[in-house]
Amino acid sequence: MPFDARVLQVLIASPGDVAAERDLMAQVIHEWNAVYARERNVVLMPLRWETDTYPVYGTPPQTAIDEQIVTHADLAVGIFWTRLGTRTEVAESGTVEEIDRIGEENKPVLLYFSRVPVDPEALDLKQYGRLSAFKKRVYPRGLVESYTSLEEFKDKVSRQLAAAVRDVIEQTTQTPTASASSAPKLDLLVTRHTIEDVIPANADIIVSRVICSDEDKIPDYEPDSITVNKIAGITIGQTLGTELDRAYYRKLVRWYQQSAAAARFRLALKNTGDVAVRDLHLDLSLTTEVDGTALFTGDLKVPTSSSSSAYMIDWGASYQGTEPVPGRSWRIEQDVPVVQVDRTVSWGPRFGWIASDDAVLHLQITVYSSSAPPFGLSARVSVTAEEQVMTYAEILEAAGATPKAGRG
Repeated sequence: MPFDARVLQVLIASPGDVAAERDLMAQVIHEWNAVYARERNVVLMPLRWETDTYPVYGTPPQTAIDEQIVTHADLAVGIFWTRLGTRTEVAESGTVEEIDRIGEENKPVLLYFSRVPVDPEALDLKQYGRLSAFKKRVYPRGLVESYTSLEEFKDKVSRQLAAAVRDVIEQTTQTPTASASSAPKLDLLVTRHTIEDVIPANADIIVSRVICSDEDKIPDYEPDSITVNKIAGITIGQTLGTELDRAYYRKLVRWYQQSAAAARFRLALKNTGDVAVRDLHLDLSLTTEVDGTALFTGDLKVPTSSSSSAYMIDWGASYQGTEPVPGRSWRIEQDVPVVQVDRTVSWGPRFGWIASDDAVLHLQITVYSSSAPPFGLSARVSVTAEEQVMTYAEILEAAGATPKAGRG
């Protein structure tokens, strides 16, 4: 069944001593198409001088290659082994000229250097010396990979090509406009617990930046030093022959601080158009300019008082979520079957973003669907942190574990 698709052209650049890798690279591209082309309405087309150029009288070969395929490439894959290639009028070799032209246009370039053993008698030392000098020049400038077999090359390039394609699409997709009648009309909403509770674009999520005023005085955990609560006759925090975690109180204070500083939100898509949007694949990018942040999904895991939680009856046993992932950028993918007309669909997990100070989290989604070529949606999460000073005893009491008087 025919489908409309966006075509991205991938230049395969290399000297003549890696013919097997060039063929394998074309195979990787065809395999990507078989898996993703129809789902994402994107097709990759390999560009190779052997198959995609033609001779032009009076034009230097490299100039003809540049004009016929290099200028049309959206990204490039460079592959080297023992040779750099033949010099051109402007570069160390034709392959280098192609790579430099792509890089100067701020398009992705993936570079791979083979470490497959070579027969010393077949080695051109002059070529190898020039290649070594080229390596020293490019290594500090970006991602460079090596491989020791064709299998390793295929595995690495398959994963990294997928990431590069995703970046190209994200950087070049446009948000649908009202004049584009054929484009799906979806709004990206940031909500609280329900899809009806939408956070306005200009509103802040208020969180607490809890400061423990006497952190250095937090005592070690002792089993008889807490007020024990019971639910249905079961002692919460009771150990069953397991080793106690003496740092339990300190971990619980840290958990409370993170939980109080977490801005919690969910994402939703609202269909404001007149046609249903089906078979959506959402590629979400979350970024912030602020250091010292972390992202998690679900709920933060409550610390236990034992180092072996498998034998603990603990109030955090029903925890469902992920550990906080520190950083300034994250990526998440999700599939949505359909967003019907005039419907709002919440998708993905509930997020928790930990920011110790005022901050903004930028959300950018690339939407792939069977209804249109890829397009972009964006939103933001703005956080205001209000400082709150508490003692460790106050924090532990708020967390549900209160040391008895006179302890610590």
